[in-house]
Amino acid sequence: MNISVIKYILLFILLILLQEFVFDNIQVGTLLTPYVYILFILILPFSYAPSVVVILSFLLGLSVDFFTTDILGLHAFACTVIGYFRGFVFKALKPKDDTEQKIATTTIYTMGWRPFLLYVTILVLMHHSCLFILETFKLYNPLYLLIHILLNSLVSITFIILIELAFFRNPRSQS
Repeated sequence: MNISVIKYILLFILLILLQEFVFDNIQVGTLLTPYVYILFILILPFSYAPSVVVILSFLLGLSVDFFTTDILGLHAFACTVIGYFRGFVFKALKPKDDTEQKIATTTIYTMGWRPFLLYVTILVLMHHSCLFILETFKLYNPLYLLIHILLNSLVSITFIILIELAFFRNPRSQS
């Protein structure tokens, strides 16, 4: 088995455990819960076939559903959606002069701050919108829903960036 596959399997398990035992317990009232497990989907290599990414995204979401919700499928659906759209978002944000540099995976160091932040923001907003709209299953109070999505997205993006900075190294500084 390839070392990078093992690395991603361990990351899959680690992020689910961190979500369950750390980040699900960092709740501020009922409004804010950071969802950092989606970092796994965001940094998957682009060498993986899109169908593999969608399947892995579904499995990640389903795994989180087993731990966190009474309703199976909420996180699975939201993860599947961003797993499907991440390639399109990346292509839209990728620099047009990317001929000499092939980006294998998305990190702050491979994409740069601005594109990475935009990439993460779009996909986190997409994930949280799917998750919270399905969770409430009504648009009774759209302002509350919008605030809930935006605040959770802001907290999740902040933690995702902090994890990126803490645990992922610049490949240029390793030589």
